[in-house]
Amino acid sequence: ISLRQTRRGSNYIDTSGYDCFTDYPTRTFYKDLIREYPDAYFILSVRKDIETWRRSMKGFFEKFKLDLDLDGLTNAHIAINDDCEKLCADLGVKFCKISIDDDAAVNGRILSEFLALDQVRSLGWENRTDAYDNSMWSTRTTLYNTTATDFLTYVKLITSPSEAMLSEYGWFFLINDSSDFMDYCFGDLAWTQDEIDRAKSTLRERHDTLDQQNISYLKFAVPEKSIVYSEFLPKIFADKPLSQARPAVQIVDPDFDFYSYPAELLRDAKSYGTLYFRGDSRINWLGSYILYHHIIEKMNAHLVTTKRGKQIPPILLNELQPILAAFGGDLYSKMDAEARSICQGALKSFYLGKNIEHLVRYKLFDEMRNSKSIPVEDDYITHLGDHEALRFKTEGNTLPKAVVFYDSSSDFTIDLLAEHFSESLFIRHKGNIYDDVIEREKPDIVLHLMAERFMINYSSSPAFSTLGLIPISGA
Repeated sequence: ISLRQTRRGSNYIDTSGYDCFTDYPTRTFYKDLIREYPDAYFILSVRKDIETWRRSMKGFFEKFKLDLDLDGLTNAHIAINDDCEKLCADLGVKFCKISIDDDAAVNGRILSEFLALDQVRSLGWENRTDAYDNSMWSTRTTLYNTTATDFLTYVKLITSPSEAMLSEYGWFFLINDSSDFMDYCFGDLAWTQDEIDRAKSTLRERHDTLDQQNISYLKFAVPEKSIVYSEFLPKIFADKPLSQARPAVQIVDPDFDFYSYPAELLRDAKSYGTLYFRGDSRINWLGSYILYHHIIEKMNAHLVTTKRGKQIPPILLNELQPILAAFGGDLYSKMDAEARSICQGALKSFYLGKNIEHLVRYKLFDEMRNSKSIPVEDDYITHLGDHEALRFKTEGNTLPKAVVFYDSSSDFTIDLLAEHFSESLFIRHKGNIYDDVIEREKPDIVLHLMAERFMINYSSSPAFSTLGLIPISGA
């Protein structure tokens, strides 16, 4: 049956939105495709010899306990390859033949030139026979495989346009994000000394300006999952060291006692349980407790030194209520259809529905809660738009007053942190510290919690931004 006779194949090609088609059943209709799409690019991939192809076919199908007529398939394989090459030559279409056993960098250059790409693209070999092992939970020993030196560019292209990268361990990591964090992780990008100096100057100006107003400023860069759980990154990253030139690391300075980057703390705490969600970019409830504990210890030490407020010890973990909770995640939910299909195939032993893991969620018992949620003023809500603001108040104590600028990396610390202040305003930010918010609130302390990847913007960020609030008379 030809492609034209069924029409289903050509209709799909014309309306699918895809620009490239490969493997079976595409190969079956090579004659129709060559004649119906004369302006297309036709690439024939082969093995270095027919015996290599036969061994690969036998080894691959045996893994899935499938019988095949190897001699019959061999004859058909040779006939189709020969006829395809001859037909392309006779019709003068754009044709390229490569052996996948040749060097990946060489093949990448050949194909990039053939397709007239603006830059040479790396090639991988994800579906090697040895990439599958049905005795493993994931069934995939490798998901990304290339001999190219620019392995990160290859992985980014393979996963694009998704921002989620699946690893063979069933974990999802951020990639192709606007901050290009993985490029900084593995040294493809790094700040110049001038950018480092400008970032430090921004933080120093912010600290000193607030200090002159008798306001404490503490900044926390929340480590990324790929840093704390680098051992669960895809195996292609296994022998690649993390760059110590990452922005969050570059800002660490003995003179910056107000800045904290607790990567080593979280790595150490992994022995107490999983700290990050498998399918999300954020730390989970246990990780959030570790982060909260660290923040309060740093804050209390600072309050003792500056005598700017009363300090209370962090709440103990065994004082919190453990609840079993299911979770999916922002990375898992962002996968496109093709990535989700790969995920389902690689992790076929797991049912990956809406939620991909069950964890213990830790929360305050209601009877232990001292801080109460109260309404946030309308002008905050108007100016912040989609960025949430939360206000808490604790009656009858002398604890310090706080403004906390945070992002999603510290969502699950809010209820615990609120217990340490007489009044607190939590504002989701865009990496900004708003001077008019601080002027209106007149806090004793400003906490700034920010995912590590957004520290990259600090080489050009201002010390303060303005939300646009109208001053309140007498404030």
